[in-house]
Amino acid sequence: MTLSGLGVYEAIDHAHRTAADRELQAIAGRLHDNLEPMLKQPGELPASAQRYLPASCISPEPCITSASVADHAPGEMFQGSY
Repeated sequence: MTLSGLGVYEAIDHAHRTAADRELQAIAGRLHDNLEPMLKQPGELPASAQRYLPASCISPEPCITSASVADHAPGEMFQGSY
């Protein structure tokens, strides 16, 4: 019985990890697809791309900020041409 329970636990855990990995890959792909057309110069982040990376620091000096979850709007990332 214990081995059966462990097997079920392992199967469920694997399914969750696989689903989370797929979701992360999908989000990364969408972010890449939205950012790539905006990036023209290496090392430069245009203002139009900053809406996808709200807490990014593009200053040559160290950036120390505290961002809260309320500062981010993840829904904006998915407003591309899909």
